Amino acid sequence: MNLPDYFKTKTPKELIDLYKTPYSCAYGKEGKTFYEVLTETPERLNMFNKAIMQQEALLPTLGMFPFASLKQQVKDKPERAFIVDISDGRG
Repeated sequence: MNLPDYFKTKTPKELIDLYKTPYSCAYGKEGKTFYEVLTETPERLNMFNKAIMQQEALLPTLGMFPFASLKQQVKDKPERAFIVDISDGRG
């Protein structure tokens, strides 16, 4: 897919719309999220999962970030939302 042409046809609001992604548009599935389109084809989903797992095997994910260093910040502001992204792989 030609991304420059895709970006020219979308409004700024559409560019952050989860239902109008370049991926869904490329497969003629605009109106569905990336994951909805991905899971429609078991082979494509399998390939995606294998690629994610391969990437995880190459990266030193454990011990990359010193989460213990944030403990005091969390205690100091218990009302503050604290989000940690632990995505990838099979969940």
